[in-house]
Amino acid sequence: MTEKIQVLHLEDNALDAELVREQLEADGLPCEIVHVDGKARFEAALTQRAFDLILVDYKLPGYDGLSALALAADRQPGVPLIILSGALGDETATECLKRCATDYVLKGYIGRLVPVVRRALAEAEERRRRQAAEQKLRDSEAWFRSLIENASDLITVINAGGIISFQSPSLQRVLGYPPENLLGRNIFELVHPDDASHARSVFQGIFSGPPRTVTLECRFRHCDGSWRVLQSSSRALPARPGEALAVINLRDVTKAKQLEAELFHAQKREIIAQLAGGIAHAFNNVLAVIVGHREVLELTLPPEEPSRQSVAEIGRAAERAAALTRQLLSLSCQQVLGPQRLDLNAVVASAQAMLRPLIGENVRLTTRLQPDLSPVRADPGQFEQALLNLTIHTRDAMPQGGALRFETRNVDLQPAQTDADPDVPPGRYVLLAVTGTGLSLTAEEQARVFEPFSTMRGAGLGLAAVRGFVEQSGGHVEVYSLPGLGTTFALFFPAVPGPVASAPERWVSELPQGRGERVLLVEDEAPVRAVTARLLESLGYQALEAASAEEALHLLGDGRLKVELLMTDVILPGRNGQQLAEALRRRDATLKVLFQSGYTGDAVTRFGIVGSEMAFLGKPFTREALAKKVREALEM
Repeated sequence: MTEKIQVLHLEDNALDAELVREQLEADGLPCEIVHVDGKARFEAALTQRAFDLILVDYKLPGYDGLSALALAADRQPGVPLIILSGALGDETATECLKRCATDYVLKGYIGRLVPVVRRALAEAEERRRRQAAEQKLRDSEAWFRSLIENASDLITVINAGGIISFQSPSLQRVLGYPPENLLGRNIFELVHPDDASHARSVFQGIFSGPPRTVTLECRFRHCDGSWRVLQSSSRALPARPGEALAVINLRDVTKAKQLEAELFHAQKREIIAQLAGGIAHAFNNVLAVIVGHREVLELTLPPEEPSRQSVAEIGRAAERAAALTRQLLSLSCQQVLGPQRLDLNAVVASAQAMLRPLIGENVRLTTRLQPDLSPVRADPGQFEQALLNLTIHTRDAMPQGGALRFETRNVDLQPAQTDADPDVPPGRYVLLAVTGTGLSLTAEEQARVFEPFSTMRGAGLGLAAVRGFVEQSGGHVEVYSLPGLGTTFALFFPAVPGPVASAPERWVSELPQGRGERVLLVEDEAPVRAVTARLLESLGYQALEAASAEEALHLLGDGRLKVELLMTDVILPGRNGQQLAEALRRRDATLKVLFQSGYTGDAVTRFGIVGSEMAFLGKPFTREALAKKVREALEM
């Protein structure tokens, strides 16, 4: 022992005090002794410093040993207290030990002092170590308890039967139940019925075989009745007599699963969009040839020719096929729109005449249109197609008849209403609600109703095209359905300032004719190029043909051959249509340009075609549409 033992010695006899000092030093026990001879000094010493050992003479003038023991035990608890006395009866000795004395030594046997001191000091040291270990254990338990009580994950302990014996407070935050409410209950009461069987078998595996960690995802019932997806990690606890237990760590991954599902659907939609766009592109080129040759053939047939009926049927079939490709492009958000400021009330009112024959006599059509409706910006033709698709879907959901209602109104979406969907900004919208009183949709059907090519009742290409058109117009679509109340499709379009566009004239008596202007037609599909050239010539234009941008540049050569209009496909081998237009307009700034394509994909926005001063004509096109667009482009 290198440090000196701090000793407080209460003794009124100086010779006895010196004898104690000599005894301790003679035995090699290093000590620093503070000797006091009365009550006042004893109390002062206890207050001023700490001691490792206290020696007390039992018989003192005006002060007894029992009182000194009580004071020392109160002021410096845990310090060994040894009584020194010339004579001490058994009863007195017993009373001293009851009053916290560690031991006693008779002055006549002072040789026992050192062994008694050493033993008392050793016991005190052992007691301090034990107390320190106990305090460390308490601190550790408090630390781990704090971790469990403040953890965001659930920590649950169950037995082999699933009975909960411990539940962390985080249960309240995750599932809404007070933790004490679940103690003694079976954990599988909270598991979704469809997941319960698998969950039981997995959890039972924890208690059999070698120790291992078992993971599982399943749905747990929230106190509000909804279901939350929890990811669990479970392991058996060390065996306890008579009961096997396992600890389960559960984490709420509901939001992550929702985001994962949204990402999956977004990726699926992107793949479908690419596929649909590719099909539409190829199919539109074929249709352009069919429509063009039909119209060329019709020009050569006399009015009384019987085969004109067949030619007309070919035209109607081609138009239906063109409508199908427009739906493909609509669901992929890749059709080229002609947006205008529209009054949805006027469009709905004018469309009723077209829709009434479609719904049948057993379906009642009503409208509830808000006056002073804000205008929106959308393609009128695509809007009418969306109305048609929704009407057909709603009619098919009412095989026994019912009611179909169109409703419009201005709505203001607040931030709290759009937080769930970051793609929907808050603001002022115009709502078109289409409600049918027919069959309702389950929650699963509502989630999938806009999926293209779905085999689910009532879903498919038509509704997918509606969503594609609305989203491309800057809006969004929602569906609401309740048992017995039917289904409502809600189309939200951003409201725009300004007046609505006047209704376009649908029919003209004569097609605008050319006056011999030269048109450079650049098209890589030879059949499309050939029939388009014939149509241009039938309208009074001179058509110069090229299969690529390089061929077109070579054809014009040094610029001595002048053309008034460049009519080019957007996507060409080598240079694209936009690059060709820029090259030719550097030679002749007065050159007019008309783009055409059956599928532009992101080329529309990437090359700045839509919204620019250049005209666009989508394939397939009729002779009438070609005549109007060519004249429009020349006069821009």
